[in-house]
Order: sequence, then structure tokens, then C-alpha cells
Amino acid sequence: MINRKRLQIAASALLVSLAGTLLALAWWDWAYPGQVARWAQGESVYCFFWRQLGWALAISEAVCLSLWAFSASISGDWKRGLVPAARPFLLAYLVSPVFLRYTFHPVGVQSGSSVWAYGLTAVTAGVLSFPLAKIVELVWRPAFLRRRADTIVYVLVALYALTFGLLSSAQHMSFRTHALDLGTMDQAAWNTVQGRVLEKTPLYRHPAEGSRYENRLLDAKLELIFIPLSALYALWPDPRALLIVQTLFLAAGGISLFRLVGQRDPDARDAPESERGRYALLGVLLAAAYLVYFPLHYVNMADFHPSALMIPFLIAAWRAVVLGRWNRYYLWLALALCCRIDAAFVALALGAAIAGWQKGKRRHGLFTVCLAVAWLALDFGVVVPAVRQVYGPGAGNLVSRRFGALGSDLAEAVRTLITRPGFVLTQFADRDKLQAIVDLVAPPGLTPLLSPVALLPALPVLAINLLAESSWQSSVHAHYMAPVIPFVWIAVGEGVARLAAGPTAAQRDRAPDRAQTPTGDRLRKAIYALLSCLARGKGPRAAITLSTFILLHSALTSYVLSPFPPGKTFRLADFYQPSTYEQDLRAVLALIPEGASVCAQSDLHPHLSQRQDACLFPRCRLSDEEEAEYVLVDLDPTSIKSPLDYHTFYQLVDAWLDREEYGVIAQRGSALLLGRGASRESLPDVLSDIEEYGQGFYRVEYLKAAVPTHLRAEQVFRIPLEVRNTGSQCWASRDRLPVRLTYRWWTTEGTPLYVEALRTDLPHRVEPGHKAQLHAWLLTPSQPGEYVLEWDLVREGDAWFSQMGASTSRHTVAVQPGR
Repeated sequence: MINRKRLQIAASALLVSLAGTLLALAWWDWAYPGQVARWAQGESVYCFFWRQLGWALAISEAVCLSLWAFSASISGDWKRGLVPAARPFLLAYLVSPVFLRYTFHPVGVQSGSSVWAYGLTAVTAGVLSFPLAKIVELVWRPAFLRRRADTIVYVLVALYALTFGLLSSAQHMSFRTHALDLGTMDQAAWNTVQGRVLEKTPLYRHPAEGSRYENRLLDAKLELIFIPLSALYALWPDPRALLIVQTLFLAAGGISLFRLVGQRDPDARDAPESERGRYALLGVLLAAAYLVYFPLHYVNMADFHPSALMIPFLIAAWRAVVLGRWNRYYLWLALALCCRIDAAFVALALGAAIAGWQKGKRRHGLFTVCLAVAWLALDFGVVVPAVRQVYGPGAGNLVSRRFGALGSDLAEAVRTLITRPGFVLTQFADRDKLQAIVDLVAPPGLTPLLSPVALLPALPVLAINLLAESSWQSSVHAHYMAPVIPFVWIAVGEGVARLAAGPTAAQRDRAPDRAQTPTGDRLRKAIYALLSCLARGKGPRAAITLSTFILLHSALTSYVLSPFPPGKTFRLADFYQPSTYEQDLRAVLALIPEGASVCAQSDLHPHLSQRQDACLFPRCRLSDEEEAEYVLVDLDPTSIKSPLDYHTFYQLVDAWLDREEYGVIAQRGSALLLGRGASRESLPDVLSDIEEYGQGFYRVEYLKAAVPTHLRAEQVFRIPLEVRNTGSQCWASRDRLPVRLTYRWWTTEGTPLYVEALRTDLPHRVEPGHKAQLHAWLLTPSQPGEYVLEWDLVREGDAWFSQMGASTSRHTVAVQPGR
């Protein structure tokens, strides 16, 4: 018996160790793509990558073995607990398909696709969630913590609000926001305070197509919440007020979700304290997972949109339905409807779900459907025609702009949906649109599928977004999925809460998802059985394990895929760098009188939109007879030039400089201000300054280059370097014409060596006067000898810095025989 027990413990230790090895190998290959494939094909792998694998193995083994031992010790008898504590590590063997991504491409999924990233993060989170869930339960035992669950959530919400409130404000102050939609929102709010309710300047329409102005109500958006929200501008007329309010509303969604899960039972006060504490813990874990959900971060950072404000209202409305508090339900639903017309489409499906769920609530479901239909009729049948009578018949047609493939108007689009279902289905089958669906449900570990009925209210808006011709609208990288996000997390909450209540909860639960679906029911039972087997826990304990997995997976996917906190590529410098670039723009902005009509580039528009006439460059015509008094553009290559492409923008700037009716008022750095009727005498000097400004891009100072004097031949190294932008313009780290660090090898006699020059991306955007710290890739020559290593920067698609007169950093290196 003793030998058998020892054998079981040894086998368990081996299982855990192999799990750690597999995870380390998978993450190593993800960090350095292609190394496993090279190794499998018998090709040489550089020593640098082997060293990184060694570190990955050491860390992974230490983490896995420590969690295994700790998980076993919690059970009381750690020796008996070692074998069952090893079972969850069996999940690590599911990571094996990730290694097939170089040869296996289902549905066109390539090796670098986020689908493989989701698989890797899911397996990692699955392995870690079991031991970490036990630790979470242990930490949660003190009664004072259980009684302060709401306080913990408030702290998490405050941290989110502080982080993204500052980040979105910094992005605006750094001229990284857009005319669409922060500029137009700011102008509409400012005009409302001035008595011109929700009025704004049309950005893409020619004056002959309608009136000089248009309204936020024009395109059937019905963003009525904007009217009371505009009252903030009486206190602080600044676009940052809108950004901060939006952040607070999105953060408040975490509170609504916590209350849905952690306080779902109205009779919770009569329940045992331990049971209440476990439900509260579920609420805390899911609220934290919601706050690190990266599609939410994209909504938060995509300027300002009233549709984002409905998220906490919709979660609160669902909770009111669960608790049967119908007065509150209609209040929350009304507030959501005031955010944007999208909420009416949500209400249609929500009402249908309620009507089909229980006889006593059927009338509320039918009333919700009627309310949604009435709201749509009010918008399309009353508000839009009335507003267009004031602002002209040509004032925009959202249907034709967004859904031209379906028809030129709403009636034709609906007809296409009904009569051509095959064509409509092909619109959904686009790979990028399928990617959007994956990006919505994968971060919570596909757990929204536990409650399919809870996802039904999101389907109309999701379908509208996926049918749109704009790739921006059908992705999670903008604000359009905001009405979908609450139901993703409602479905997560409902599934977890039902799992906590046990397999028979379907008979007791009053939630809309009480109407069971065979798929969802079977999926719940399978997950319940898996968790019970691996964790030896039932009910709330299994739900805590699942909630821990959801939090871990949401955090891991954000780390791998998000450019915002806690993403691995997040750099504060991408959002704010005080520099001469910013100072020049602000100095020229100050020259434009208040109230003067202006035509500005997209990134400058939100800083000039508090006036009656604010156009988007190059559409600077206010009427058939009048153009904007001032035209302001930002010549920096990294500036936002939408709706123009890179080359067209500069061609149009040249064309405006040639116009006789406009002269140059100021040119400072990248800022160029033209004025109608201004003097053109300084134009030759300005053109000379602009040319000098353009040539000043290629200036760099090498502050530090820790190059060893001796290196091995034909090996890869990472060399710490620090460079400063001493030029006139910003360096892009990605997108168009990025700046990268590279090198050349020379013999001591000055003959160039033909060695592959690896490129190193800048870690972030670098503005004039700022520094960037890099760990540069370096491949040494294959033959030993003494060489000169020359570091240089290259602007991809344009030129090497040294070719344009910039300095380089040269080092003499003795290359020794390899291995």
C-alpha cells in the first residue's frame, strides 16, 4: 500500500511537471514564433532562444509544482491531497493542438491568428483556475471580507475609472482623438447649452445636399440622453467631461453585474452567511473579469458615444426582471432607450424572451415589444421627418451609407432581409465578422454559451453590425458592439449563478433564461460534471472555480491581445508625451478667434469644435457662397488624416497653399494655419520652412548602446539601446511608415558584410525630444573576426536615416567561433 501510494504521488508529480513543460513550450513558441517548427524540422535554433526556453521552463515548473503542493496542503492531509490536486493539470495536455498551427489552417486560420492565442490562454487559465480557486476560497473565509464584497467591487470600479479616465483624457490632450465622433459630440453638447439642441456641422455632406447644419437626431439615433448630459458643459465645457462620464458609466457596469450575481436573491438576508458569501465572491470575480474585458476597453477608448452609456442600464434592467421588480425594469429600460435607438432593437428581442418564458410575465414581455416598436415608430416616423423639415431633405441617410448592399432605404433593406436569406447569410460568413463574434465570447472562455437565451437580446444589434459594409462597425475595435457587451456578461452571470445553485436550479430560477435550450442545458451539465470531477467540488465551489477561470482568461486575453492595460504592448507614451509637437499645435490653436468658422483636420477638430461652424478638412465649404475662415492642418506623418489617405492629404495641403483666397497666418512645427483673405507675402518663406521641417525627420541621438566587445559567431542576441528623437516629427512605431532599429556589419577595412539585418520595432510612438529604450535584435556574422557594428534607424518604405544625413552608432566587436 505504501509503495502504491508513493507511486501515485510520483506519477502525479510527473504529470504536473510535464504539464508545466508543455505550457512553457507553448508560451515560448508563442513569444518566439517558428522555433518549435525549426526544431521539429531539424534546423538550428539559436542559443538565445534556448536560454529563453530554459527560463520559461524554470518559471512554469516552479509555478505548477508550487500550486500543486499548495492546493494539496489546503485539503488538510497534504499527502492524500496530492493525487486529486494533480488532476486539473491534465488540462495542460490540451495545449498540444497549438503546435499544429504551422501546418493546420482550418477555415483559413493562420499561425498568428488570435484563435490560437485563445486556445493557449484558455488551457493556461483552465490549469491555473483550479488551485487558484482554492486559494481564493481560503482568502475569502474571513467574515469581514464577505460583508465587504460591495466595497471590494467599488474599489475595483474606482481603479478602472481612474485608469481609463486618465488614459482617455491623455489621449485627447495628445491630439489622438477624432472629429468622428468626439468632435461632433463636443459640438452638439456645446450647441445644446447655447440653445441649438444637438446641432452640429455636417462633416461629409456638400452644402447643396442640405442645410448648413444638421442634428444628432438626423440619422435615426435618438440620443436623447445627450440633452441632460450637455448640462455638464455649463460647468465644464470640455470634451474630457464626456470622456470621463463615459468611463464612469462603463465602470458602473461592473457594479450592475456584481449585483446581478452576488445579490440575485431578494431573500438573501435569510440565507446562511456562508452561502451569501459565496455568491458575493462570484459577483466580485465576475465584476473583475468584466473590468479587464478588452472589447470593453476598445469601447472606452473609441472617443465618446452615447450608446456606451446603456451598458449598466441594460444589466440593471435584466436584474430587475430576475427579481420581478417591474417598476425598476421599465425605468432602466427607458434610460437605455434614451442612449441610442439601438436599445429599441435590444428591447424587441428582450421582450420576446420575456414573453416566452413564464405565463405570469408574458404581459411584460409583450408590453416591452410594443414599447420598442413604438420607440422605433417615434424615431423613424416622427422625429426624423420633423428634424429633416428643419435641416433639409438631404440631411443624411444612415441606411444607404452603412447598408448599401441591402438597399438604399430602410424598406428596401428589410425587403432584402426577408426575400434573400441566402444572400444575407453570406454577409455573416465573412471571416472578419466571424472573428468579431469570437472576440466577444472567447475572453470569458465561451461561458456566455451556458445561457443562450440571455444572449438573445443582443442578436438584433449584433446582426445589424455584422451586416454593415464598414469593417470598423463589424469589429470589437470600435464602439458599435457596446449594446452587445452587457448581454455577453449577463449570460456569463446567469450561467455561473445556475451552476452555483446546482443541476436542479432550472426549476427554481426566475431569470429569463429559465426557458431552457437543449444545447445550453447539456453544456452546463457537462461543465458541472467536469468541474466536479477535477475539483471535487459541487454547487458554489464549482461555480467559484469557473468564475476564477473566467477572470484569469479575461485577464490573459487582454494581456496578449489588448493595446490597453493590462496588455503587454501597452505603453503610456502611446497615449501621452508632452513635447514640442503638442506645444506647437496649442500655440497655433490659440490664434483662432472664438466663434470663427474653422475647417480642421480630424485630430484637431475636437479641440476647435465649440463653435457653430466646425468643418472637417478638406470639406471646408459652409454654403455655396462661403468657406471656412480658418483652415488648420497637422503636417506630422503620424497625425490622423481621416477621411484622406496619406498621399492625398499632402497633395490637398499643397493645393490649399496654392489658393489665392487663402494666406498663411502661422506655421509652427507641424501646425499650419491658413486664413481666408490673409496675406500671402510670407508664402515663400513658409514653403521653405515646411521643406526644412520635412527634412528634419531623420535626426537621432544614440544615448546608450550596451554592445559587448566579444560575441559568438552566427548567434542571435538582444542588445539594450536607448535613442532620442532629435528631429522635427514624430516616429511611428506601427501602421504606415514605421521607424525601426536595424544595423550593418562592416569589416575593419570598410567592406560591408551581407548578413541578415534584423529589425526591432520601437516600443511606442516617439515624439520630438523623447527617448525610446529598446532591446534590439542582433544576428552576428558566421565567420569569426573583428568587425564594426553600425546601428541605424530605417523608416520602412522610405529611407535609412544615415542616407538622409543622420548619425549612426558604431562599435568594434570581436566575433568568436560559435558553440
